[in-house]
Amino acid sequence: MDFKDNIKALREEAGFSFADLASMVGKSEAAIRAWEYGRAKPDADTLISLTKIFKCSSDYLLGLSPYKNTDDLKSQKMQMSELEIALNTMDVHSRNEMVLAIIGAIKFMGALALVTPKAQSKHMKAFYPITLRSSQ
Repeated sequence: MDFKDNIKALREEAGFSFADLASMVGKSEAAIRAWEYGRAKPDADTLISLTKIFKCSSDYLLGLSPYKNTDDLKSQKMQMSELEIALNTMDVHSRNEMVLAIIGAIKFMGALALVTPKAQSKHMKAFYPITLRSSQ
């Protein structure tokens, strides 16, 4: 996603109208609309204000990072560290099986992204039969 998509999503998620956000950053409603339509971008001071309002990083707001804030990034790094520790404590055979399972799941999810939502639901039930059926 890029700036125009992120600013719109954040504004809507927060429940702000164009007028609300314009008032908060000292800009016109037309300026906010121009950002969301991709016709303009805010100046540096306004960008800083937006990051404070939406509690996100400027990298996320500008579409340079998938992590909304540093806590998201730290959490992702911790999960990767835990996975690395788990893999390092396994015997070679178990580790290879785990890596192959992860690769298979990634390929499956990539292929799943190419099909319709209805077909996704059908395939997900096949991939996770117990979890999905028991939660319904």
